[in-house]
Amino acid sequence: MFASSNDHNYIRGEMISYYNGQLTANLEGSIYKGYFGVHGEIFSLNNKFSISGGLRLSHIKSSIDKENSWGSASDSFYFLDRQDETNIAYFKIRRINQVSNYIGVPLELRVYPFRYRLFTVYFKLGIEFNYKINSKTTIAFKDENMNQFNDDVVSKFGKPESLFVAGCTGAGVKVGRPDKINLRFEITPSVYTERISSIVNAKAAFGAQINVQIPF
Repeated sequence: MFASSNDHNYIRGEMISYYNGQLTANLEGSIYKGYFGVHGEIFSLNNKFSISGGLRLSHIKSSIDKENSWGSASDSFYFLDRQDETNIAYFKIRRINQVSNYIGVPLELRVYPFRYRLFTVYFKLGIEFNYKINSKTTIAFKDENMNQFNDDVVSKFGKPESLFVAGCTGAGVKVGRPDKINLRFEITPSVYTERISSIVNAKAAFGAQINVQIPF
């Protein structure tokens, strides 16, 4: 996925950035999505088109940590606890992790313009509706004695959206005879309508998948 750190006004990559306005200098955001699912596919009479639907379980993991660069010897960043005219208090944090699980219903339309003896090239257009099952955000403090403040820090970020919709296009190759078990390899770019992480920005993804198709 394509991700970046949100400009949370209480996070700084370096202590000096509390004063020069660089919110997320030297910070790195990342996000990963994996899923497993089952679906059925119905073909048109001429086998040129198909419609498929099913159920999908998605696991999304996102994180914020200190960017590994030559310009900084620190492995942690700063989280603002409180600030007034004369004092500032902060936590030193190594990493913020967030894990979410969703159940989704994908609907896809495929077009099969090129058919050969042992493989078929196709294109697809799809949409996926997802509902959040659970999510959890954890903080890895520089000083483990600060773990008691985990919930205080987590509360600043909020939670991922309970519902989100993903749209996708893609292309793939199906290997095998239509009446036998076959494999499908796909490359799929996607876009998201809602935030799937509350700690990093992620609006688009580019991924690949392998499917096993069993005819009935």
